[in-house]
Amino acid sequence: MEICSGCLGTTVALTSLKQYGVTFEECSNARFLVSYSTWFSNLLPQIQQPSESQLVKVTTCASLSNMLTRLSGILIVKKDGVSLAGKLIQPILNLLNEDGSESVREGAVVLLCTLMNLFPSSVHRHYDSVKAAIVSKIMSGKCNSNLSKVIAFFICLY
Repeated sequence: MEICSGCLGTTVALTSLKQYGVTFEECSNARFLVSYSTWFSNLLPQIQQPSESQLVKVTTCASLSNMLTRLSGILIVKKDGVSLAGKLIQPILNLLNEDGSESVREGAVVLLCTLMNLFPSSVHRHYDSVKAAIVSKIMSGKCNSNLSKVIAFFICLY
């Protein structure tokens, strides 16, 4: 999934991820297949813990998006991808409803877009909750232009 150039927080997060070697792009398929479950288990708490920094949350959303994108391209584990995507919905909704930064919300919506593109059934099962969170963000009037664009893109997918 391509991140728009205006999404500064997410772009910085992706750069940080690549700097520290946390991306999955350069990992061999064999290593990826052996490791993705462990990586997911290590990444999920990073977006669930309220004490984590905003940068950690944004980079974790980007990393999860990257991992799920790669996972979706491997037919033998696509079913696992649906299961993992389903585990992300509530933490994503929590990020959207927090009083945190716009960058965190933007990263959460980008991750939600990834789930919608690659594993739509995982999002559709939570239709009412997702719809309520998105409508709440729109109605709050507190979205900056970048977040508004990402939300508009998500609505087009939904």
